[in-house]
Amino acid sequence: MKHRLRSGFLCALMAVAMLAPGWLAHGASSHVDWATSAPMTTFWQPDSVYAGPIPPLFYAFDLGSIGVVYRGGGGDGAVMAIYGIDEQSEGHLLLFISQAEVDAVQPFGLVTATADQSLAVVVWPDRNITIAMGGPTNEGKVHYVTLEGGLDGPTIEFRNELGEAPGSAFGSPSGTLTELQLGTGVGADDCVATPQSSFSRATTSSIYVSAMARNTPPGVNLQSIWSFSGDERVRFDYSPDFQISENCIWFFIDTSDTEFTPGDWRVDLTLNGALQGAVNFAITP
Repeated sequence: MKHRLRSGFLCALMAVAMLAPGWLAHGASSHVDWATSAPMTTFWQPDSVYAGPIPPLFYAFDLGSIGVVYRGGGGDGAVMAIYGIDEQSEGHLLLFISQAEVDAVQPFGLVTATADQSLAVVVWPDRNITIAMGGPTNEGKVHYVTLEGGLDGPTIEFRNELGEAPGSAFGSPSGTLTELQLGTGVGADDCVATPQSSFSRATTSSIYVSAMARNTPPGVNLQSIWSFSGDERVRFDYSPDFQISENCIWFFIDTSDTEFTPGDWRVDLTLNGALQGAVNFAITP
C-alpha cells in the first residue's frame, strides 16, 4: 500500500475542573453571572430553530479563556449553549444548538457557525462532534473539544492549535490537502524532508509526495494519481479511520510500481474525487 498517515494531533487531554456554573436571565440580561452557584435554567436564545422545552443547563467545559459551554438534557433531547467570555463577547450567548439539529446533518459536515466564523460546530461520520472557537480574533489560536456520539457525550479530546477561523475551515466538511511537495523521503513530521522537482532514474528508487491535510474526517478517500506525459501510470488510494486535524500525509511510487521513464511527470492528489493539487516533476536518465 503506497501511502502512510499518522494522526499527528498536537494535543494533550486536560482534566476539566467543574467551575461554579453561571446563570443568564431571559431577555433583558445577556451576561453570565459567575458569582452564583445555581445552574443556568433560562437564557437568551436568539436566532435558534430549536422550539422545544429548555432543560436545566449546567457548566460542561470551557474553550480556553474565550468561551464556556453549558449542556443539558440527554439523548435526542440534548441541547448546548455556548457563551463568549472574552472582551469582545462579554458573556453573550453565541450559539445554541440541539441534538436534532446535529442529527439533521448527514452523513457529516458543519452544523452551525457564528457570522464571523470564529465559533463552529461540526459532526463527523462517526457522529462525534467537535466544537471549535478562536482563529484570527484570538491571535490565531483555536480551541477544540470533541464529544463522543452526541451533545451529551463524554469529552474525548481537548487541543489548542494555531489556525484559521473554524467556520471557514469546517466549511469544507471533507477537509483540504495543500502544500504539496515532492522528494525522495519524508521526515518525522511526515512531510517531504527535502523538496525537489527533478529525479535521476539512475539514483532514485522511490519518489514521495506529501501534502498538509486539514480537518479531514475519518472515512474520506485520499488518492494519488501518477502520470507520464499525460498518460496515467499508477494510482493509490487510502481511507483513514481517524480524523486528521493538521498533519502531513504522503504517498510514494517506486520502480516496482512502474518504470521510471525519463521525461515529464505529474502527480495529482484528490480528496473524495475532488482535485486538491498537482505537482509536475521530471525524471532524467
